[in-house]
Amino acid sequence: MKYIIAPISSVIGNGIIPASPSIIDGQVILNENELKFKFPDMALHDIVAKVDGFIVSRVSALDFIKGRKSLTQIKQTENE
Repeated sequence: MKYIIAPISSVIGNGIIPASPSIIDGQVILNENELKFKFPDMALHDIVAKVDGFIVSRVSALDFIKGRKSLTQIKQTENE
């Protein structure tokens, strides 16, 4: 399963209500099923672009939630 970190304003602006109530630094973490449920006819990468987010691994999502890594650190890790 893939996870997406995206700005809460963009997520809500696109009509998506996150399952997780956690908002960290204005960002929310969604799993791919939440996005595919709302936009079943779109590819995941298109949905991610629509909500101005980026795809991360489960480990990176947990690191962000637990405060072990900042958003900048996660972006650098995921791009390597």
